[in-house]
Amino acid sequence: MPSSTGLCIKGKHVQGAYESNLVDLFYRGWKDVVERKEAVCLWRQYVEIFPWLNCDILDEVFPPEILRECRTYVRYPCVMKDAPEDKVRLNLQYQDTRLKLGIEECMKRGYSPIAAPVIAHALSAVYALLLRIAIRESHPVWQYCTENDLDALTYILLDRYDPARRGELLREGHLANERSLEALHGLLMQRDPDIKDFLGYQIHAGTIWWDHEPPFTVANTGLVINDYGCFAAEVLSGPRRLVFLFDDNGELVWDLMMIQKLLQCNSDLDVLGVVSTEIVSNNANRQTVSACLTNPIFSDLRLCHRFRLFDEKNIRSAIDPSFCSQELLDAIRRADIIFIKGVSFFEAIQELETTCYYGFVVHSLDSQRCTGLQKGNGVFVRVPTGQAGFAYGKSSLKDRYPDLRQEYERSAR
Repeated sequence: MPSSTGLCIKGKHVQGAYESNLVDLFYRGWKDVVERKEAVCLWRQYVEIFPWLNCDILDEVFPPEILRECRTYVRYPCVMKDAPEDKVRLNLQYQDTRLKLGIEECMKRGYSPIAAPVIAHALSAVYALLLRIAIRESHPVWQYCTENDLDALTYILLDRYDPARRGELLREGHLANERSLEALHGLLMQRDPDIKDFLGYQIHAGTIWWDHEPPFTVANTGLVINDYGCFAAEVLSGPRRLVFLFDDNGELVWDLMMIQKLLQCNSDLDVLGVVSTEIVSNNANRQTVSACLTNPIFSDLRLCHRFRLFDEKNIRSAIDPSFCSQELLDAIRRADIIFIKGVSFFEAIQELETTCYYGFVVHSLDSQRCTGLQKGNGVFVRVPTGQAGFAYGKSSLKDRYPDLRQEYERSAR
């Protein structure tokens, strides 16, 4: 029977027919907890297909040395043990779709003696078993996972199954940025927007699937929440230290142009751009950022001593303060402002020790739940130090925004 997830990721649907899925395999034994030695015995049937199988996959996602630190950051949007069942199912459906898309991409690149449905079933069964392994106080992994952690598990499994995958992702990332640069050049040839106007283009650039067919243009369709006035007051005059967290390739080009404009506007501004050293999905990485900076359009930025890159080994879709490097946490604490791009980052990173500005477009059903806004709504919102823009299932950004805005107005008096 065809896969019934019905989910679309970055404009892509699963094409094949599959008899099993991660959701069903998980719920067959989700109440059972297994130790690592038992897990190794249980997945012996899959070792012939996946000779790389071992429990160190969990140590990559949940490094024991960081677990021992017992960091106190709240895990956003929520861990699965505290999530409603529909949220747990949605998370697992999303990963099921990711696995199958990854398998289908691998199949396109060459002949495989094992059919895609067989690989998908085996990989999902391995995944479901990983989620049942005891990790803390004899509780299973799944209870402590956010969807950000699930993303990391999925990426590791796909990378081990398909070693050529990262090279293909890197190639697609470079291509996305090349196409995005063409769109940016086209805009700048017509007009050179000021920072306030350019912000709308920068945020909406994240909704273009740059790996699809051209022509590519970015439309500034406005922002339903726009805290640019607060941002300008806090960033564009006087000595300021800004940390910028990059999201995806494609929009990366517009993020770099925004940083260049900010540095040109405020000669006392220093910007630290945080970029992953890892090739993860379509996320910007050190190689794609470095390639973009060679373009003549970014010559001012490339030569500016007030702009530096910070390399962070991030295996998740979004940086997680509970598992990122201590050096990054220190940089965030020293900054005056954090500029955070992407809706997945908004969902995963809250309550930082520094005031944050989030720029993103609402897309998935889950992001609609977190924000209380409609699909396609653009957002640029200020969230003060130590606060959160939502509480999953309890209050959305739309609910909280009046208080967030009033707090800024009180502090600005």
